[in-house]
Amino acid sequence: AVVSTQSTGEREQSMLQNQYLSVLNTEMRITEGLIRQIMPRDVALQIKEGTPFVNTCEEFSEATVLFSDLVGFTEICSSLSPMQVAGLLNRMYMTFDTLTDASPNVYKVETIGDAYMLVSGLPDRTEHHAKHAADIAMEMIQAIQNVKIAFLKEPLAVKLGMHSGPVVAGVVGWKVPRYCLFGDTVNTASRMETASEALKIHISDSTNEHLKRYGNYITRQRGWHAHKGKGQLPTYWLCGQGDTILASYTKNELMEEEAKKQVNQVLEQVNEGALSVDVLQQLSNNPALQRQINPLQKVAELGKEEQGVEEGARKIKEEEENGRKKKKGAIKIENVSAICNIL
Repeated sequence: AVVSTQSTGEREQSMLQNQYLSVLNTEMRITEGLIRQIMPRDVALQIKEGTPFVNTCEEFSEATVLFSDLVGFTEICSSLSPMQVAGLLNRMYMTFDTLTDASPNVYKVETIGDAYMLVSGLPDRTEHHAKHAADIAMEMIQAIQNVKIAFLKEPLAVKLGMHSGPVVAGVVGWKVPRYCLFGDTVNTASRMETASEALKIHISDSTNEHLKRYGNYITRQRGWHAHKGKGQLPTYWLCGQGDTILASYTKNELMEEEAKKQVNQVLEQVNEGALSVDVLQQLSNNPALQRQINPLQKVAELGKEEQGVEEGARKIKEEEENGRKKKKGAIKIENVSAICNIL
């Protein structure tokens, strides 16, 4: 028989050491897990190996930054206790965190108050950064509408802003270190969010150009918009993708916007003297256009009494020239409607 040379005291000491090592390993795994939650794995490894924090900063030529903000947050806070505000934000952040975890090409940067910041294109580079950011932005808009807060009378709503461009990312300072983004792209994305509206995604011209490559994202021009520190910038709304339209828009609204474009095109042709009966025929078959313009019955009857559409159009043009009060080349939109009705 084998006789153990270890005393009872030695065996107990060995067992305690094993228990301590097990607890230490568990705590180390928890610590490393927490570090990886606040910065990318590769950056955490650099710091662990002794790399100075500032040397972790890296330049990325293309990325898309997204900001989300809770609409009416100040008013909401005024009617809730601090603990209720914390619970509300936790519900919202957990909802967005779930979406982020399911999107490997999107990285959550930080939360500041009620603002939630994401980026695609770093720390893992991808040429499809705008697509990934747009996809999760639409998911966020849809998800927030399903978040129910018992002590709130009104449902939650967020507004989003996105911009694409060069970014520098890394850890700076040593007190409470965190992974941060730097550069004008971040500022512009923030401006897009500030100028956005409830349940809408406001995107820059740069992001819009990236999304055009895919051909299935629905964007609508908002026009030139003033942004603090940036001046006038051309901006767009991201309305949906394929057959999916965000709840903040409807297919009818998009048809109306398209109809407005067609009306403007007609007016441009009128001003250039290039208005054709074929163009009016196409517009007359567009129901959305008919809702955009209010028929002028008097002019419509005038056209019907004459010899067809061309004669009616000639009479309308004469009437405009004889009683013109607007700038040269202008035509009343009602008259375009009248010709459409004749057709």
